[in-house]
Amino acid sequence: MVFLQGVTNLIEEKKFEEALECFADNISKISYAQRSIYEEEIVILAEVVSTYCDDAYFLQVLQLYPQHPKLLFLYACILLRVGKLPFARRVTEKSLSVYPTDLRLLDLQERIRFKSVDRWHFRMLNDKVRNQCYYNAISRKISGGCKTVLDIGCGTGVLSIFATALGAKLVYACESSQILCSVAKDTICWNKCNSSIRLFCGESFQLNIPDTVPERVDLIISEIFDGGLLGENCLEVFEDAITRFGNVSYSSLIIPYRATFYVVGVSSLKIRNENRAVINDGALYSNVTDAPYNLEFLNPEDFECITDELKLFQVDFRSLDSIRSCQNYSDNISVKCIKDGLIDAFVGWFTLELDEVETLTNSPGTESCWEQAIFPTRKLVNIQKNDCLPLLVNILKGNKSHFVTIKVDRDDEVLENKLFASSLLVHRLNDPTLMNYIKECLNYLQQIQNKNSIVKVLLLSTSFLVLENDVNGVDFFVDSCVDVLFSKSFARISREQAIKADLRFDLIVTELVRESGTLSPEGFQNLEFWRSHLSTGGICLTRRLVIYILPVRSKYLELNSRVHDPVLFTREDLKFSNSINEYKTSHFEDIDLSSIDILSFSIPKKALILEYDEFYIDKYTSCKFKVNKKGQLDAFLYWFETKSFSNVSFNTRNSRSFKKAAYIVDPVEVEEGDVLNISVRYSPGYLNLKLISVQKCDKTKN
Repeated sequence: MVFLQGVTNLIEEKKFEEALECFADNISKISYAQRSIYEEEIVILAEVVSTYCDDAYFLQVLQLYPQHPKLLFLYACILLRVGKLPFARRVTEKSLSVYPTDLRLLDLQERIRFKSVDRWHFRMLNDKVRNQCYYNAISRKISGGCKTVLDIGCGTGVLSIFATALGAKLVYACESSQILCSVAKDTICWNKCNSSIRLFCGESFQLNIPDTVPERVDLIISEIFDGGLLGENCLEVFEDAITRFGNVSYSSLIIPYRATFYVVGVSSLKIRNENRAVINDGALYSNVTDAPYNLEFLNPEDFECITDELKLFQVDFRSLDSIRSCQNYSDNISVKCIKDGLIDAFVGWFTLELDEVETLTNSPGTESCWEQAIFPTRKLVNIQKNDCLPLLVNILKGNKSHFVTIKVDRDDEVLENKLFASSLLVHRLNDPTLMNYIKECLNYLQQIQNKNSIVKVLLLSTSFLVLENDVNGVDFFVDSCVDVLFSKSFARISREQAIKADLRFDLIVTELVRESGTLSPEGFQNLEFWRSHLSTGGICLTRRLVIYILPVRSKYLELNSRVHDPVLFTREDLKFSNSINEYKTSHFEDIDLSSIDILSFSIPKKALILEYDEFYIDKYTSCKFKVNKKGQLDAFLYWFETKSFSNVSFNTRNSRSFKKAAYIVDPVEVEEGDVLNISVRYSPGYLNLKLISVQKCDKTKN
């Protein structure tokens, strides 16, 4: 199409705004009768511009092709990217009603659900200990005379509904997320609390007396805490709420009324491998400056305490002086070391005192919906028993909230060969399975080079970009779209340059699996283009892709995927699952098998084997598993093996840097001898698993 060539030229020149205007102008000139003539070229260009245009531009294309599956998919992707999640959800669901088996749309549906409601909301609602403690504390306050309540950051409305069910006359609830507000509204209606709860969609700072809240309230309740305690802006929120809405006659009653934050210095191989790697006797650190701390669940076996536990600070949420003092907290303190060792990080946790009876904590090893806060040290701190380690502790104000920072004085020491790099690179370098695979591949390259004068290799894989040195006789090129993690010797090459120079490669190294444990649509798209630039006799490093499946039971996956009523030990009449479970997920990724509980019901099976010439062919098959123990099945774990040369392969199950993924199913009780029938559907870059049937074992034959 001649007049669309101008769009292509502008894109190649990186003039994206002009390209969008040209694209929109040219689309407007196409009549309804001409649309079939230009469909193929328009769809190709639409895919390119969709990465940076907004939804308004794309509507013009959809007016020409309102039922085109790829364009509907791209439009929903744009809506997701620009944050219009409810619209993205509607477009995706409408598209799925027409194309119910489109794996791209099914994957997009899962991503929209993940983006719409954070998984910790499910984990939190499934935390019966937390819920019951809040319920009990609210009960005591309402029994003591509190009749009006302000619920700040109400989420799905759980605490507001507790208060109403316990006898509060009126509850004012606010939530800044529009999606959660919608969930809360439905949940409040479901529990028939409409007349007692006034729901406001917005931040508590937007509330005022008398417009939204007619008068000061008797009780303030809230649960706006992350694993680092302060990360959801609780200090400023509580200061404002007590000042403007607290009832003096009730001494500004608030739940929780006090919090205490603790840390301990630990030695942890797990944390060390996530934050630093050693190369040629020099330390290579991941970049931990983006966030003051990381959040993750630590099991007691993941670390060894090297210092005493240290109480960093305590804040009384009833007291404005205490809150303001905490906002400006800074102190030089020392912590005593209780044994010789290396300190990799300080692990932080808190206790929440809801009232004089109920206390919650997220200390390591406790079953809690809150993760722990991990403060990695800038370098390994080598200490001896009875040493006193000086720390600088600050509570700083960020863009959205206050946060705790911990700095070891020894971090200021200058280190030789000190390098900084991304977490991705550090994870890859600390993965012996991956590094051995790369070495085997390089050995093969050297063998090829011995037979040929020059070997041209194109790298589309971030794994192979950890290479430090050249391989003699091998010229490495990197797709300009791929981020180079660490290299001084690779030439960058764009697709346009390759086309103009008719550049050919002897080997293409690609990565078809994401670090999160799923197939990589981007990897398949890149290979689809670049494999046309293979030389005669040239090959792709990945010659075969094998998909393994394992039926499992995992409490972690169950609690993070959907809400299970009842959420209290003492009441079964209150229901919270209906509305929020519209955002339940059936696909989980980033699963660290070393950190979660897994009970397997069979041995792993090769569910699908894809040869190189089958990568771009849709596949459908089924896989059967014979159950070897009794229990509740709720997920199918999966991972990959890539085969390169005759004896060279890489299995992501044995990898530290590549996580695993799983498809969640409705819990089903199985017994030894039962047969599970699983459907396996594949499309380039996408995979879908589904439990078809459970054939019960015939015990009469035994």
